[in-house]
Amino acid sequence: MYESLVEKAKTCFASPDDKDLAFQLLCGAWVYLVIVSIQSYFFPAPYGKFTSASGIGFINRVTQIQMPASLGWMLQESQVLVSFCGMLHLYQNGMILKLLLLVPFVVHYFNRSILFPLTN
Repeated sequence: MYESLVEKAKTCFASPDDKDLAFQLLCGAWVYLVIVSIQSYFFPAPYGKFTSASGIGFINRVTQIQMPASLGWMLQESQVLVSFCGMLHLYQNGMILKLLLLVPFVVHYFNRSILFPLTN
């Protein structure tokens, strides 16, 4: 299931093996973290109490979009449910113990991202 994605990522990042690909992705995640942390320090996120008109037209148009809180919550939290695909991968490869460790996480986030917003 994931083999084709991993091979495409290896080609894209010119990684000879899985370990090198994992290292490059981890480094990219850390670079992203540092950039977003610095950006967040100097420029508040343009939503919530920080919503205001700025000189940037695109940001003004995007911050005018409104949606119900429950839908926003669902969209924000449901991204984690991609880990359900990880469960399928573990099941296909016979990694039952790792699958059992992932089940509570997926059930929690299913409750948090789907059930909770629909009941409130």
